[in-house]
Amino acid sequence: MEDDTYKINQVLWWGINKLRVANIETAQLDAELLLARSINVSREFLYRNHESEIDENQYFVFEKLIAQRLMRVPVAYLLQEKYFFDQKLHVDSNVLIPRPESEELVFLSLERIIKIIESGEIASILEIGTGVER
Repeated sequence: MEDDTYKINQVLWWGINKLRVANIETAQLDAELLLARSINVSREFLYRNHESEIDENQYFVFEKLIAQRLMRVPVAYLLQEKYFFDQKLHVDSNVLIPRPESEELVFLSLERIIKIIESGEIASILEIGTGVER
């Protein structure tokens, strides 16, 4: 963008288009998350206040995040957070990003454990490689 004013809707569409041209499948979601973080608001705020202006520093933060996303840096690393079972986890390039499939695996495991316990059997559980910080 080359204008001195930065309206949320214009900045958001700029980011979405940059990501779409780069064939990033989640372009709209990614741009929304990155812009919301850049101006410290919710995604909903972006659409309720789409005509509001952001300052130049906020725009440059967003532009930098979009540039990193264009280099295929995962959004979770850019935001340094990822939710897993409604828990916000800190993530960076030193950790693996929790995947939705992992939530499903945990859910199915918990269902199986509950069935075993309800049947009166003893459940043995082994947890390996969780990286729990002490």
